[in-house]
Amino acid sequence: MQRLTFNRLGGVGGGLFGAWSIYMASNATSTLGPVTHEQLGKVLIGFWALVPPVFLWTDWVGFRPADQNDKENAKHTHDLSRNIWLALVAVLTVLFNIKWTGG
Repeated sequence: MQRLTFNRLGGVGGGLFGAWSIYMASNATSTLGPVTHEQLGKVLIGFWALVPPVFLWTDWVGFRPADQNDKENAKHTHDLSRNIWLALVAVLTVLFNIKWTGG
């Protein structure tokens, strides 16, 4: 698979799944089969906390930039993706009313 194909699949898939995640989070009565809204929130936030960094790492390591221009484009794309990803996790955390507790 080429980098462009990998990124397009990840971008389209991530965008659709992100929109669905926000939709589910915005409805306080949403469930998924036997999974409660609270459980769904924890699963989705766990997914979004882990999968995007793995995707970006795989993109960087598995498809090493060929030249300096490709490297700069990849860095810029990863920066934008990271910002969107962190915003999504923050929005889901608020919408699912997840409390961060220590200890």
